[in-house]
Amino acid sequence: MRPTVNILGVSHENGVIETAHGPLKHRIDQAIKVRGSADFSSLQAYRDFLGRIVEKLNKRCQGRLAEEQQYLKALPSYRFMAFSELTVPLALTPFG
Repeated sequence: MRPTVNILGVSHENGVIETAHGPLKHRIDQAIKVRGSADFSSLQAYRDFLGRIVEKLNKRCQGRLAEEQQYLKALPSYRFMAFSELTVPLALTPFG
């Protein structure tokens, strides 16, 4: 196994994770253009603006989500396994 690093600012390297950002950014951009200004009276006004956009996007998935939720089982009442993070110096790995 070899570790890899994504190049900062190169969105295609994150694949599916970054894909959803494109349509959201486009909708925000379009809504600001329709609004006529990117100036908001307060941070809360901006959050409300974004909330309405995200709510519209999420409505598209609600039917499929409700259908899938019928088949989901309850989460277990116990914690999964505990874990510890270890940092291995690169010089000690067979790839260093």
